[in-house]
Amino acid sequence: MIWKKRYPMDWKGPTFSWDTYSYSDFDGLESLYEEFLSKGAFIVYEPQIEDMGNKKWKEFAIKDVDGYVVVFGGSN
Repeated sequence: MIWKKRYPMDWKGPTFSWDTYSYSDFDGLESLYEEFLSKGAFIVYEPQIEDMGNKKWKEFAIKDVDGYVVVFGGSN
């Protein structure tokens, strides 16, 4: 499998199932989260940082009005 060559072998993968993924800037993710929070979005999980070997990955998830889980995340 090609993906196993790119990710650390001890990575467990995503902790939550989602419907769509939106890539974002690692440093700007916190302000995006704060904007969703201030506007009353349903937060599925708060920003979390995961070690991806030589990089870090930060992401959070919301649930939209139709019940779809949208994750926003990015790497440094």
